Amino acid sequence: MTESDPKDLVIAALRQRIGELVSNYESDIAVIRANYTKLKEDFDHVSKVLANQNPEKETEETKSKNPFYPVKKFIPSQVEEKEDENV
Repeated sequence: MTESDPKDLVIAALRQRIGELVSNYESDIAVIRANYTKLKEDFDHVSKVLANQNPEKETEETKSKNPFYPVKKFIPSQVEEKEDENV
C-alpha cells in the first residue's frame, strides 16, 4: 500500500457520506413540498366552500345546529396582522 491509498479511501468515504446526506435532504424537501401542496389545496377548498356558502339558503334549524353561524371567511391570524399593519 502506498500513502495515497488511505487518503483515497477517506476521500471516497467522505464523498459517499456527502451523497447520502444530500439524498436525505432532497427527500425531506420533497416530503415538505408535498405536505405544503396538500395543505394549500385543503385551505383553498375550504376557503372556496366558505366563500360560496349562501346564508340565505340556511334554515333556522340549520343555523341553530351550527355553533359557528354566521360563517365568516377564514383568514389566518398572521395574514390579519399583516393586513392591519398595511392599513
